[in-house]
Amino acid sequence: MKVLYVGVKQKPEVREIDGSLSSMQELVGGYIEAFKFAPDVFCICNEEGILKQMPFNGVVNTTPVYGPYFFCGINEMNDFDTLQDEQIDALRNAYSSVKIVFVPIKRKQE
Repeated sequence: MKVLYVGVKQKPEVREIDGSLSSMQELVGGYIEAFKFAPDVFCICNEEGILKQMPFNGVVNTTPVYGPYFFCGINEMNDFDTLQDEQIDALRNAYSSVKIVFVPIKRKQE
C-alpha cells in the first residue's frame, strides 16, 4: 500500500507498507487513529501522541497532530487503500504551499 508519510519536522515522503495494522502502527509509533482528510483520503496518526508527549507535527484540517502521521487512500468499502499518484501529487502540492513555523516556548520554572 502506497502512503504519504510525514515525519516530525520532515518533508512528506512516499512509503510502501503492507497495509496491516502492525505496519501502520510502526509508522506512527503506537496505536492508530484515523480521520478523513478528504473524501478519498484518510489521515492516520498516533492515537496517544499527545499523551506520550510526542512532538507537535502540525494541524491536519483542524486536528492537531503529535508525532508522525501518514495519508492513505479510501476504497469503495471505506477501508484503507493505496494512494493514487494524483492524490500524492495533490498532497505534496498542498504541503509545498504551506509554511510551518515552530516556535519554542520557554516555560517558567517554579
